[in-house]
Order: sequence, then structure tokens, then C-alpha cells
Amino acid sequence: MATDRILEVENLTVKYGPIEAVRGTNFFVGNQEVVSILGANGAGKSSTLKSLAGLIPHEGRITFISKDISRTEPYRIPYLGLTLCPERRGIFPDLSVEDNLLLGAYTIRKNKNLIKENIKKVYALFQRLEERKRQLAGTLSGGEQQMLAIGRALMNDPKLLMLDEPSLGLSPKLVDFIFDSLKTINKSGTAILLVEQNAMIAMEISNRIYVMQNGKFAISGNTKDVDFQTLKMKYLGV
Repeated sequence: MATDRILEVENLTVKYGPIEAVRGTNFFVGNQEVVSILGANGAGKSSTLKSLAGLIPHEGRITFISKDISRTEPYRIPYLGLTLCPERRGIFPDLSVEDNLLLGAYTIRKNKNLIKENIKKVYALFQRLEERKRQLAGTLSGGEQQMLAIGRALMNDPKLLMLDEPSLGLSPKLVDFIFDSLKTINKSGTAILLVEQNAMIAMEISNRIYVMQNGKFAISGNTKDVDFQTLKMKYLGV
């Protein structure tokens, strides 16, 4: 694994019965990069992230910070610094905002000072969460729930943060706020791997992109070298 790469994936394959959702893909994320995987519904994007998090069976080799994690149990992966913020957020609606955040800190649960420090960082990034820290998470707006899901993932101090469709169901104003927050997270030193259907805004914050079609990458490269209109018409189905 190249020393400037935090994540390297080789020949990743995911099957659901006879159907290959991901078909032998190869990609990497560099240290402190933002990389986006774009594509239409059903292209295999979410299956790719779930594989990296160890949540679904897969074939191929996944190397994270020079360690082969291809067969690592899912609960161990966050301890290595790889954290997934899932599609549709996956918050605990009957717990308070702050209790949701504390659940995200289970990998550092013995370090009370670090937990306090990380909660302060999350509240500085998402001030609305601090204002609502005693509120039940299920009563938050969709945008606030997305902030909570990201904040919970950050409690783990990830070296690589993976996000699955963070713009889903949000107003344009909130999408802009969420993506501005991702820029801030990245500038603090956290690499980001983003799965997103909103190609334009994903490309605005990404160093590189991979465009997935039918389980394989049809296009990859530096964001500045990709023609958005061609990408949109040919690969994204819009």
C-alpha cells in the first residue's frame, strides 16, 4: 500500500445471490483527501461502503492504514479509525441528542477527557445540536438528524469518515451547510469517502471522483479534469 494512501481497495466484489452489485472494483483514498463515489440508484455505491465497514459479505482486499481489514469483524473496524455515517442516518430516536453522541464514543469510552473534548468539537461544528442536546433525537428535523449522525461518527475520532448520501431529503440550504461542514472536517485532518447522488455539490468538495455504473467504475479522475455535463448525461441518468 502506498504510504500516501489511507485506504486501498483491490478487486472488491459484492454479490446478492446471483447478482453482482459490485464487480471487481479498485480504488483508493489518499491521506486527508475527499473522494466521492457517484452514480445513479442501484449502481453499487452503498454496497461498496457497507463492504468497507464489514457489514456485508464481500470478496477482494481492503487495506486501511497498511492493515488488511478484509475479514475484520464489523465492531472492530471503528477502533481502527474507519467510521461509517449510514444512509438515512440511523439515529436512536428515543434517546437524547447528547446520548446519541455518547454512543458514538464507545471506542474511546474509557477516556472521559477525550469524550468531553470531542463533544465540544461536535457542538462547535453543529451549534444546533448543543441547543437541543436534551431533546429526543426523533423530534429533530431531517437536517438536524443528519448533523447528529455526522456528529456521532466524529465522536470516534475517525481517520477516514465515510458518508452515505448525506444530502438525502434535505433542502438546498441545509445541503450547503452540511457540505460546508464536511469541508471543515476535512481541513481538520480527516479524510472523507463520500457516496452521493448530488454530483455537482460532491464534486465541489472532492479532490477525486469515481463514477459507478452497474457495479463498476466507468470514470475516475481528478475532479477538475471531469466534464460535469458529460458525466451527468452519460452516467448519472439525469
